[in-house]
Amino acid sequence: MRAESIETTIGRISALGYEKIEIQGTPEAYDTKYVGQLLKDHNMTCWGSVTLMLEDRNLLAKKYGTCSIIIDYWFGRFVSLLPVL
Repeated sequence: MRAESIETTIGRISALGYEKIEIQGTPEAYDTKYVGQLLKDHNMTCWGSVTLMLEDRNLLAKKYGTCSIIIDYWFGRFVSLLPVL
């Protein structure tokens, strides 16, 4: 995977005929309204996300507090993106 802007990625894969995209699950990294409009402009939709489970987002952590952070993250932030994307 190469590092490129979301605009470049959406434009590139749209030109290849893709209709859906999986986006990195870090909501604070994106302006969701902007990305939603980019997807609409390219006749695409977001079907899911992938989240790197590192540090504070580690469900395998031994400490309960760390696990609760990822649960709060998913249900507090990511789920709020679903109506937009």
